[in-house]
Amino acid sequence: MLDIFEIEQIKGVGSKLIDKIIQSYGSYDVFVNSVLEYDIDKLMNIQGLSQKKALEIIRFTWN
Repeated sequence: MLDIFEIEQIKGVGSKLIDKIIQSYGSYDVFVNSVLEYDIDKLMNIQGLSQKKALEIIRFTWN
């Protein structure tokens, strides 16, 4: 299973952004399920997260 802190390997993603992601989704499991379903809309609506960065997160988690 994806460890969300692995996405810190993406340039521009740090613990503050990860905290925002978890807070936005409500839980780690909801985030993982969303990413696995390529649901990028919620990810792109997180303040401070660009569309490009959201796509990078989705691609990273699928590699």
